[in-house]
Amino acid sequence: MKQLRDLLVAANESVDYKMVDRTRGIRITNNCVRVPICYYCNYMNEPVYVLSVEDAVKRAKELNSRGVHRVTLVSGWLGYKNEMVVPYATAIKSELPELTVSGAFGPITKASLKKLKQAGLDQYGCNLEAVPEVLLKIKGTDDIPERIETLKNARKVGLKVSSGYIIGVEENETQLTQLFDLLKKVDPDRVFMTPLEAYPDTPMHDWVTPTIKKTVETVAKTRLLFKNKTLGLRIIRQGSFIPVEFLSLAVYAGISLVAPPPEFEDMSVVMFRKLLKNCADNLEQTQQRLLCNGVSEKEAKEFIEIVQLLPL
Repeated sequence: MKQLRDLLVAANESVDYKMVDRTRGIRITNNCVRVPICYYCNYMNEPVYVLSVEDAVKRAKELNSRGVHRVTLVSGWLGYKNEMVVPYATAIKSELPELTVSGAFGPITKASLKKLKQAGLDQYGCNLEAVPEVLLKIKGTDDIPERIETLKNARKVGLKVSSGYIIGVEENETQLTQLFDLLKKVDPDRVFMTPLEAYPDTPMHDWVTPTIKKTVETVAKTRLLFKNKTLGLRIIRQGSFIPVEFLSLAVYAGISLVAPPPEFEDMSVVMFRKLLKNCADNLEQTQQRLLCNGVSEKEAKEFIEIVQLLPL
């Protein structure tokens, strides 16, 4: 635990941002032509749908009114040529020109990226997800070269780029180091981390969701390697937000962007620090609160053990 404490403190001391930002995805369609579909993806259990342009604009306005300043248009992989979302980007930027709009459609062509840029897209996100040998286990294929090429082309056409990975796909330390090296070569403007969700009725349903300890440890390692980057974290598990106490620890470890957006207004680092200190000062009440909110006894205990170590 002392090693984790030192890691978290070092990560915390390496950043100087004051606010944590919010972002949210808007799924245009869950249609995906990838074969096989990724083994962890819940799309395989959903009926195919397509969101209308009007509904996408309505959703973007709703999110913006709640303090969300960036949204990501998302779909399954629809092939290397994907211009389906051009009218969506055009309409949203027309109505909300100050809103940062990103896209995430997997590996696509430079020509498609250029048209998305012309439509008003600000950023393109394409996660590397894992190193090749892990990708073969969780996706059945290795398409990292196509993903890296997509990110390079996105930058060439004038888009900012986002990339990242999944936490908790049985990656070892050597593989995590290799993944960091790949990300450094891409040099994304934003690094986004997604803790694995073990969805029912998928090939990976029995994989274990990473603990808060595993998550914040990985966040801290990422922060120390990408000190000047925006670090994002997905903070939802099976449709439910992780507790704000856990989020405060993730912010301490270096998170500066969260998705989906939490339902509270004050996103200052000071607020998260005060909340974390309150947890440390009231350990028994904190543990009971976590248990009442559905956190497992093991994870509540782990959280308490970490918080006790920190110089708050």
